[in-house]
Amino acid sequence: MDHHQQEDKLESIIDDEVLRNRIRGIINEPSRESAVTKVAKNPLITLLIGFLLTGVVGVVLTNHYNSKQKELEFYLSTLQRDRERERDQQEKQREEARDDRERQITRAHDDEQRQIEREKDARQKQLEFFRNASQRELDREKSFADELNKTRVQKIADVWENLYAVDSEVERYKALKQQYRPGPFSLYPPSQNQALAKELQTSADLLLRKSWNAMDVAIKNRFWLDEENYTDMMRYLRTSYEYAVSIGNGNTRREKEFYEAREHARQSIIKIKKSLLRL
Repeated sequence: MDHHQQEDKLESIIDDEVLRNRIRGIINEPSRESAVTKVAKNPLITLLIGFLLTGVVGVVLTNHYNSKQKELEFYLSTLQRDRERERDQQEKQREEARDDRERQITRAHDDEQRQIEREKDARQKQLEFFRNASQRELDREKSFADELNKTRVQKIADVWENLYAVDSEVERYKALKQQYRPGPFSLYPPSQNQALAKELQTSADLLLRKSWNAMDVAIKNRFWLDEENYTDMMRYLRTSYEYAVSIGNGNTRREKEFYEAREHARQSIIKIKKSLLRL
């Protein structure tokens, strides 16, 4: 070991020893009370500190508590207002939603009612259309039926007019025949009796023409008379003519037979007349 290392080691030992002596001196030195300890042991100071702590610190704590209490009350009131505002807003939203639902329900109901009314109007118009169409069809059919009936009445009137003409001529011929007496049995002078005979022959010729004309008209209008009416009318015309012929021949038996047959046919004609008058 060289000289410098020995010196360094020696200095280190000396320094350690000096430090130990100082520490030892501090430990063995008698303890001294500090000024703070002396003040703290003074009762007056303790009372004063207690007063200060009780008064000042109490006031500070009270003010601090009151401030915190006010802050808490403000916070609670603010929270309460916020809650009330939120509750009012929620209630308003619920009312608006309820009103919206009611409006939607009302609108849906109104739409449904309008749809029902539209369908009802459409059905009513359709029914009215079909009713009018049916009425027009009935009117056309009635008009056609009226025209047919009008034409039928005219045709039947023509037949009836000719039938009455034959009937009238039969009665005229019968009356002339009853007045006429040939030869010495005459009720009138010869000149008047000849005129009566000529008139009788004229009536017979006219009766024949009227009978054939009436039958011809009946045949032409057979469609309008109906078959049964046509048969009854033709029977009446034939029996009327045969009755007139039997009168002209002076055959009383045949005259009676044709008279009864004519009267029977006349009853059928009267029924036809009554039925036609009800048209």
